[in-house]
Amino acid sequence: MRNYILFLFLLISSSLYAQERQVIDMNFDWEFSMDSLFKESELVDVPHDFQIDLPWVTPNVPNSYSRYSLRGFKEMGTGWYRKSFVPDTTWKDRRVLLDFEGIMLVGDVYLNGKRIGGTDYGYLGFETDITPRLLYKRKNTILVKASTMKEKDSRWYTGGGLFRPVRIIVTSKDLYFNRHPLYITTRDNRYVDIKAEATIQTKKNDLNFKIRIYSPDDQLLVEKDTTHFRRTPARSWEMQMPEIEIPSPQLWDTEHPNLYKVIATLLREDGSIADEVTETFGIRTVEFGPEFGLKLNGKKVLLKGDASHNTLGALGAAAYPRAIEKRIQMLKQYGGNHIRTSHNPYSREFLRLCDRYGILVVDELYDKWT
Repeated sequence: MRNYILFLFLLISSSLYAQERQVIDMNFDWEFSMDSLFKESELVDVPHDFQIDLPWVTPNVPNSYSRYSLRGFKEMGTGWYRKSFVPDTTWKDRRVLLDFEGIMLVGDVYLNGKRIGGTDYGYLGFETDITPRLLYKRKNTILVKASTMKEKDSRWYTGGGLFRPVRIIVTSKDLYFNRHPLYITTRDNRYVDIKAEATIQTKKNDLNFKIRIYSPDDQLLVEKDTTHFRRTPARSWEMQMPEIEIPSPQLWDTEHPNLYKVIATLLREDGSIADEVTETFGIRTVEFGPEFGLKLNGKKVLLKGDASHNTLGALGAAAYPRAIEKRIQMLKQYGGNHIRTSHNPYSREFLRLCDRYGILVVDELYDKWT
């Protein structure tokens, strides 16, 4: 019986230890209303594209750049989303973020009646710190306004609404990784360079940072600890590991999309975990030149694929991971190895699926964003 109690204690304590960073899915059971504050509403799940269900319309002028033709001949509109939740009491004395991967096209976010953030370019996600605004032991309400009623808009179908995932992220208050914290590059098909960005809210001037790298078959290859010293009072901190050599690397290419995994950990002085993030990467070299065009790992490669928008046909612009995956699988079956993103940042899931299936991405930054 004593052994059982000890095992249970270890299980609980290890679970708490591993959950310093919590990511809570907020994608289900949103109340949605079109053009009105919930006089008539329905339950929807996110990702969601309200504009795909709007009526087809005729362009208002005979010009391919008319307002309606820019949006695939769909009517413009405003969608309202509402969701309530009760914060977990374990979030007290921690940092709580509300993370939106994309609100199309112009978004405004409110928590308990107060505006807490928004975007005027739906393809870029954002996070907002809701720590001081949470009400414990009672319902908190998120309200999102997503509008496509913008004069200077896109010349392609954009969709509208919460078209990418929504999450709550919980971290420690004093020491945590920033949004998209890891920068991973490779050199000479064997060396890995890892940088990380973190924020520290205390006066301490040293930071303990650990890196673990796992092979494509999930074997631990590298485990390194370093201590970084802060020379300026800035809260945001960029750390860089010494360059790491990978023994007998399995290279990433379009036929063999080998992916390594890196786990980056911020440690407190007592050795406990303050924050931890995971990312995957491939080891490869890319060269461009007028004599040979494109080389991947020293071999000439012809790009065979398409320039596609992030919409999914009759499914609209909602970023459904399985639908994205199916489209990539079909492209691979046709012999494709490349997608040019037209003309904006895509979802994280799209990029991860391209990594997994061996798709080269010409990653276009933006268009029609002024």
